[in-house]
Amino acid sequence: MRVTFDSSKTFCGNTAYFSPTDDLFFLALFNSSVIAFWASKTLAVFQGNTFRFFSQNVSQFPIPRADDADRQPLRNEVAAIIAKVQADPAADISAQERKIDELVYDLYGLSTHERDIIENDIRQRG
Repeated sequence: MRVTFDSSKTFCGNTAYFSPTDDLFFLALFNSSVIAFWASKTLAVFQGNTFRFFSQNVSQFPIPRADDADRQPLRNEVAAIIAKVQADPAADISAQERKIDELVYDLYGLSTHERDIIENDIRQRG
């Protein structure tokens, strides 16, 4: 699952869901390994590890309680990714993605064992 941020009012010709927010916290959260793991266990998985979901699925996303101080580091990482990719579409953003995962794990209060379960599952799915 890949969630994107669009400020250019792009037209989408296929199924897409829109969230009327510009809070980069949600972009970090929805692209995290935690949500990918949750989606793989909750949503219908199709060929190529793609997911099909509807608005009722989106409303079930497990959003952690987080105040602005907890959200800001995630926003900062997403902003760094956006800046890097705008400067170089082939930029390596793996360090920022890893940092986002760690921050999201912390928001959910996941143990090292739980983090390992998620990461192993994602590695196995490729």
